[in-house]
Amino acid sequence: MRRRLDRLSREARHLVEAAAVLGRSFSPGDVAELLGAGPATLLPALEEALEAGLLAAAGDMLTFRPELVWRAVLAGLPRPLRLALRHQAERLPEPSRPADRLRPAAHDGTDTRGRSPHPAIRACPAADEVIRAVTAARVIEAGEGAEPAMEHLADADVYSALGRHPWVLAVEPGCAAWLVRLALRTGDRARAELVGAALNRLPADVLDDEVAHARGLLDDDPRALALAAGRAADPWSRASAEEDLGVLLCRTGDRTAGIESLNRALAGYEEAGATRDTARLRHRLRQEGVRHRHWSYADRPATGWDSLTDTEHAVSMLVAQGWTNRQVAEQMFISVHTVAFHLRQIFRKLDIRSRVELTRLAIEHTTGPHPASR
Repeated sequence: MRRRLDRLSREARHLVEAAAVLGRSFSPGDVAELLGAGPATLLPALEEALEAGLLAAAGDMLTFRPELVWRAVLAGLPRPLRLALRHQAERLPEPSRPADRLRPAAHDGTDTRGRSPHPAIRACPAADEVIRAVTAARVIEAGEGAEPAMEHLADADVYSALGRHPWVLAVEPGCAAWLVRLALRTGDRARAELVGAALNRLPADVLDDEVAHARGLLDDDPRALALAAGRAADPWSRASAEEDLGVLLCRTGDRTAGIESLNRALAGYEEAGATRDTARLRHRLRQEGVRHRHWSYADRPATGWDSLTDTEHAVSMLVAQGWTNRQVAEQMFISVHTVAFHLRQIFRKLDIRSRVELTRLAIEHTTGPHPASR
């Protein structure tokens, strides 16, 4: 999908990027106002997106088809830009077509004025605090564990706030499943159910795989988790669903299928470059009696920075940040003795004798010039 997007002209790509923040379905008038242009000015870009099969007409609205296009566009937008566009979208005036004024809203709160059944999901300023809290909690969970992360979310009242700001679950990939998993891991079923309730407030076609993943966790449903793993839009999300499926299967007695799912998750994390997730899953597999080699020898030189295995590279970068062997061991789910072994290998390959020298080399290889890609 991203390759298809790359083939668009600059104008058409800008149009679909702006439209994506309005929701999977949107009105041409809204995207025109968001871009500060008249609808007629956008006709060539709209026609290009329609001819490319990325957009389709749905009554008086346009919609991204298939949904993966919408997801790919959102995932490709830098987060600060995505939030800025959403704040701008929030300030758009409500439609004022004659039909809107003549057809009142129903007494039960249902909008009967001819609008789309899937309205644009728009940001509100307070939702930024929810996003910041979730982002911080994910960092805390990675470094300190589930309990401190939940304490942070509880202090920020994130789970309750999802009822007011359910679109946060649509903006942050994997957010819904992560929040459910964290709540269940800390024994807080009530908060996990709040995520499910927030998902129910989103349009039905917005987050099918996210809903399946979160619901699979809430209901211990292997079919829902397998569905999420099969149609997630990126390697990390697929791996995350596969891991949860594998854990569930192992827990409920289908160990063979569970190990297969955990192995698929491991491959997905490696593909996504998720070093810590890879290390954590290796640790889980070791607990299940399954061991994987941490390195490969294909086309790797014997010495120098490029000779380091993936694990050695990860150890190097953590040590270069001033981490102790014990801290590295806890982060990578390996023993302190294993960290020491890897450090000896690193020092030998790099022909160095101290952590200071390792830090200098790490800085050189992460901040120095990079060759142009071919």
